[in-house]
Amino acid sequence: GRLTGDAIPQASFYLGGSNTMRGILGATRGGTGLALARVDLIESEDILALAPIPHPAWLRLQVSGFATAGAVWGEDPAGGPPRGGLDWPDEEHWVSEAGAALLWPSRLPYPAGFFKLSYAWPLGPAREAARWTDSYSRALGFV
Repeated sequence: GRLTGDAIPQASFYLGGSNTMRGILGATRGGTGLALARVDLIESEDILALAPIPHPAWLRLQVSGFATAGAVWGEDPAGGPPRGGLDWPDEEHWVSEAGAALLWPSRLPYPAGFFKLSYAWPLGPAREAARWTDSYSRALGFV
């Protein structure tokens, strides 16, 4: 995405948090442009049944692996340093991560909703520290 005009906070792009990159604190990087690629691979409908571990039917747990790469560029609406790039971010602004998550498909309040406990670690030199996050999301959350 790319914003034109004034970089007001509510109309800008942010990198960090469960909706973009789980290994970066929420909305810590802002700008007028955003490039993001993310993939989540979810395994099995119920890992406890594979074990087999007795459990109630409502407690179906899944595991997933994920990888994300992204960058923001342009003016930071929160007053942070501007990041280089006009139509695409400069190379030094890209960050990437990989991780694993434990998911509980609660089906509430949406049939495709998941509670997630994720562990993300940064890829590449001199990046943020690995971190745990918990979140709620829906399948195809970007659509």
